Amino acid sequence: MAAWLQKMIPSGYVRKLVLFGVLLGCLPVIAIGAFSYSKTADMLKEKNLQKNRQSILQTQSYVEYILMNSDEILRSFITSRNVQLAMQSDLRGADFIYFQEVSRQLSSAVPFDVANTDICLVNYRYNWVLNSNGLYRLDEAMFGDLYRAYGDLPQVSAWVPYFDTLPKNQVVYDYFFSGNAVNLVKKIPLNSILPTGIAVIKIPCEYLNQTLTVEAAENGALILDDQFRVIASTNSESVGESYQDSQLASCIKAQEMFELEIDKERYSVIASRSEYNGWYYVSLVSISDVLHDSKVIRQFTAVVAMVCLFAVLVISILGSRWMYQPIYSLYQELLDPMYDEADEEVRDEFAFIRKQISALIMSMSSPPERTQAQLRQLKEYFTIKILLGDWNQTELEQKLSLFESETKEISKRVVVIQCDSLDHAGYLDQDSDILMFAINNVASELLEYCTLLTPVIVMQSQVTIVKSPKEEEEKFKAALLRTVQSIQKNVTQYFGVSVSVGISRSFEDYKMAANAFQEGLEALKYRIKQGSNTIVFFEEVQIKQHAAPFSYLKSQQELIQAVKSFDTDRAFYWLELFLDDVFQMQVSHLEYQVPAAGLLTELILAMQEAGAEDSISHNGQKSLFEQLFELKTREEIHFWFCNVIIEPFVRSLCEIHESQSKKLAEEMIAMVQECYDQELSLEICAAQMNYHPGYLRRVFLKETGENFGEYLTAYRMEIAKTWLQEGDMRVFDIAQRLQYSNSQNFIRCFKKYTGYTPGQYRKQYREL
Repeated sequence: MAAWLQKMIPSGYVRKLVLFGVLLGCLPVIAIGAFSYSKTADMLKEKNLQKNRQSILQTQSYVEYILMNSDEILRSFITSRNVQLAMQSDLRGADFIYFQEVSRQLSSAVPFDVANTDICLVNYRYNWVLNSNGLYRLDEAMFGDLYRAYGDLPQVSAWVPYFDTLPKNQVVYDYFFSGNAVNLVKKIPLNSILPTGIAVIKIPCEYLNQTLTVEAAENGALILDDQFRVIASTNSESVGESYQDSQLASCIKAQEMFELEIDKERYSVIASRSEYNGWYYVSLVSISDVLHDSKVIRQFTAVVAMVCLFAVLVISILGSRWMYQPIYSLYQELLDPMYDEADEEVRDEFAFIRKQISALIMSMSSPPERTQAQLRQLKEYFTIKILLGDWNQTELEQKLSLFESETKEISKRVVVIQCDSLDHAGYLDQDSDILMFAINNVASELLEYCTLLTPVIVMQSQVTIVKSPKEEEEKFKAALLRTVQSIQKNVTQYFGVSVSVGISRSFEDYKMAANAFQEGLEALKYRIKQGSNTIVFFEEVQIKQHAAPFSYLKSQQELIQAVKSFDTDRAFYWLELFLDDVFQMQVSHLEYQVPAAGLLTELILAMQEAGAEDSISHNGQKSLFEQLFELKTREEIHFWFCNVIIEPFVRSLCEIHESQSKKLAEEMIAMVQECYDQELSLEICAAQMNYHPGYLRRVFLKETGENFGEYLTAYRMEIAKTWLQEGDMRVFDIAQRLQYSNSQNFIRCFKKYTGYTPGQYRKQYREL
C-alpha cells in the first residue's frame, strides 16, 4: 500500500493537492455525519423525555385523584350528624350508641379502592380516640403525643407524612400508625382556630408506591412532599429519606426539566409540582439509557462515512495527478537549462518556479522607486528617535546632513496634535490609528511650508518639527496659529472629530527636541481648563505655584447633600457650580484634579454609608480614580460625574429607600397579626422598632394606603367575626381579649365596621 501511494503521489505539490482534496471531501462528510447523528440523538432524547413527562403527569393525576377523593370522604365524615353528636359526648353509658354509629360510619367511609387505609377520630375535649382498633382514652394511647401534635398544626387541613421508626420487634397496639403512610389531618370543627378534635385518614406509602406507572417504574420515580421527603418511590427502601439540602431539591425549585449527576451517572430529571398540596412528582431517566438506541445509528453513520472517505481519497489522488501535469511540464522547462540534477535541495516545484521568476523580476525592477520608499521610512524613524532622545552625537550629525536641507542653527518648535475625544464622534478605540494617520496627512500638507523633518505619529500624537525664525517670531507665531486653526477646521469637517494643539517654546539645537516634545504634551494638558479644540503655546501658560491650599468648597457640600436627598437636578446644578469654583483657581493642570478627586472620595464614602457601593460600574479593570485622571476637558469631567457617578448612585439610593419602607410596613403588619390581642399602638410599634412614630405613620400610609389605627381595628374586627362564627365566646370576652375597655365600645366599633351588632351577626351567620 505504501509503495502504491509513493508511486501515485511522487512529489510535494501532488501531496498538497491530494491533502487539499481529501480535506475538501472529508470535512462535509464528517460534518453531515456528525450533524445527522447529533440530530437523531436529540430527537430520540426528546421523544424519551416527553414519554417520561406524560408518565409522571399521569401518575400525578391518579395520586391527586386519590388524595382529593380521600379529602372529600373525610370532610363528609366530619360533617355527618353522628360525628357531630359524638364529638359533643364522652361516649359512655347512654352515649355509647354514638360509638356504634360512628364505628359503622368509619368502616363505610374508608375509600374502597385504597388498600390498608384507615380513619381515626380524636376528641381532645373528652379525651378519647376512635379508629378501627376500637375506642380508648387519648392520654392512654400509644401515640397520644402524636395525636395532640396533629391538633397543634397551623393548618386546619394538611397532609402529614408518618414514617415508621419503631423497632421491628416492638409490639404495636395502635395499628393506625403501623408502617409508612401519609395522613390527612382535619381539625374539628372545620376551619377552626381552636379545635376540639381532629379526624385523620391514612393512606399507606406502600399503596402510593404501587400507583407509579410502569414507564415511571422502569426509569425511576419519586413522590416528594413539600419538605422534599420521599413519600413514594420505585425503590421502596428510600421512603422516608430527605432531599431537603440536596442538589436535587435546589434544581427542582428552579426548573422543571434539567440534568443532574447522581452517583457519577448523568440523569435527566423531570419534575412537576402539585398545586393541590405542594408535592413534587419526579422522574429520573439515565442519559445513557436514553441514548442507547442512538449507538446503532452512530455505528451505521461511521461505516457510511468511512466508505465515503475512501472514495474521496481515490478521487483526490487521480484528480491531483491530472491537475499536476501542466505544472510538471513547466517545472521541467525551467529545470533543464539551469538546474543540476545532482542538487537535492529542490523539493517543491512551485517554490523552485517562484524562485526563478522572482530572480527574473528583481533583475528587471527599478531601484529608484524602492529607494524612495525606504528613504521616507528611514526619515520617519530618525525623527522619532530625535523626539524620544534616543540618539548619539555622531549619528545625529550624519543623519542631519543627509535629511535636512535647512541649517541646524535655525530656531525650531515642536507642534503636537491630539484628538480630544472619540466617544462622541462615533469612532471605536481600534479606529484611532487610522484616524491619526489621516490627521498626519492633513497636518503634513498644511505645515509643509515650515516643516523641517518628516512629520510622524508618536504616542497617539501627530508631531511636526517646524522652523521658527527669531527675527520674525511674532509674525511666525501668528502664521502658525492660522495654520493650526486651519488644521482643526479641516479635521473637524472631514473626520467629525475635534483636535487640540500644543506648541513648544523655540529651541536651537536638535538635542533639545525631546524636551520640546514634552513641552508640547504638557501644554495639551491645559485642555482640562480651556476645553476641547484649543491651541496652547507652552510659553503662554501661566502657572500660579500653590498660592493657597484648597479649602472645602460650599458647592461640594451642597452637591453631596443633593445626592443624599435623591435630587438629581439639584445635584447637577451644584456640580456645575463646583466646576466653576475649581476652574477659577489659577493653578497647574495637575492641581485641578485635587478637588475633583476630593469630590469623588466624598461620594464614594456616601455610597459606602448607604450600602450602595455596587451601584457604580467600573470601566473594565480601571478604578474610578484612574478613569477620572484620564479625562482631558471640563466637559468630559462634567459628563463623567453626571452619568457614571451621580445618576447610578441616586438611582441606587432610591431603590434602597423603597425597599426599606416596604420592609418596615411588612414588620408592622406582622406585629399586628401577632399581637392583635395585646395592647398595641403606633407608639408601641415605634418603640419596639426604634423609629419615630411620625416616620412610621408616613411609611405605613404610603405602602398600605391606610392609617395604622384603621388597619389594626379592621384586623381585630376580622378576628372577632371569626370567633363569632366558629365559637361560643361571649361578646364581653371577645371585647376584653381584643383590648377594648368595655363591651359597649367594642359593639359600637363592630357595628360601624359590619353594619350589625355582634349578636345580630352571630345569629345571622348561624341561620345561614
